[in-house]
Amino acid sequence: MAEQGTANNDSRISVVTTDRMVHPFLTGLPSAIVEGNPTGAQHLYLDANGNLLILQGEGANFLSASVLTISTAGFAPGGTSRKLGDLKAVHKIGRFSLSRGATATNPYALAIGPENNLFVVDAGLNGIVKLERCTGNLSVFAAFARVRNPTPVGPPVMDAVPTGIVFRNNKFYVGGFVGFPFLPDSSRIYEVDLNGQVSVLKRGLTAVVDLAVDPRDGNLVFLQFGRFALGPPPPGFRPNTGGVFKLRAGGRIDTLAVGLNFPSGMRFAANGELFVSSLAEGKILKITFPTTAVEMRPSQGLPKEFGLAQNYPNPFNPETRINYALSKAGKVVLKIFNLQGRKCAHW
Repeated sequence: MAEQGTANNDSRISVVTTDRMVHPFLTGLPSAIVEGNPTGAQHLYLDANGNLLILQGEGANFLSASVLTISTAGFAPGGTSRKLGDLKAVHKIGRFSLSRGATATNPYALAIGPENNLFVVDAGLNGIVKLERCTGNLSVFAAFARVRNPTPVGPPVMDAVPTGIVFRNNKFYVGGFVGFPFLPDSSRIYEVDLNGQVSVLKRGLTAVVDLAVDPRDGNLVFLQFGRFALGPPPPGFRPNTGGVFKLRAGGRIDTLAVGLNFPSGMRFAANGELFVSSLAEGKILKITFPTTAVEMRPSQGLPKEFGLAQNYPNPFNPETRINYALSKAGKVVLKIFNLQGRKCAHW
């Protein structure tokens, strides 16, 4: 687990054991105020060789905006934590991005792709940087076009702000957060081929901050950080408007969890349990998905019983989608009630 710190160069990497105890693994990482918030280590990836890859966020420190490598060999939870001198490699992604014309840099996430090379999403560059393992060479692998802003608030175009990235079936999938004014339903999930060509897989999403693949069915799962509002003041992302959603074939979206407080990252366990970090609360949330009738797979045929899924998007304006499942054909009646229990719609 990556901890951002308190802007006193106290960012660290910790191990959380199954008894929910937190054990420091690496301490002393840079942590500084960036755009009003402490920024330090952001995302982690355990390499097949036992090394831990750390995405260090933007800042002025020598280690900032870099991919750091450290061995996990010999470490036991509760033992002596590692220090910065134990780092095996530092790859300066930010310095490279700035040399390629980026006005800002924020190496945010990475995926291991073809030939075991690293593909690093730089949210400031609005692109993907390829890091060749054998040579250490860096190159711009893909770039994301800006998104038109249909409102009079903010610039006429918004940065794509790529965030989460996964690699599967010889393609990369990248979530786009979009820049100010962080319009709802303007984020996207992109598909990037092995030649770096970018296409839009799904539009109409909100503040996508991370991606993962559900080990149970292979579908993409995306994390919504929250919903931004200009008013009432002060403007900002509203608490408890984050969520977890699944993108299915054909573009259908299932709601897995809502009401999360600024979630920033997620990882699936092999058994399908999902762990989500809350930036605002400093917590790791565990989300368990019991097998339900709503989860229909071709090999299972019709569901065995009635199922009703959470609507998406939520909140919404002016429309939302409600998915349901029936074990047999029949008349469906849908009634909508407000928080006071009064019926406000009926189909």
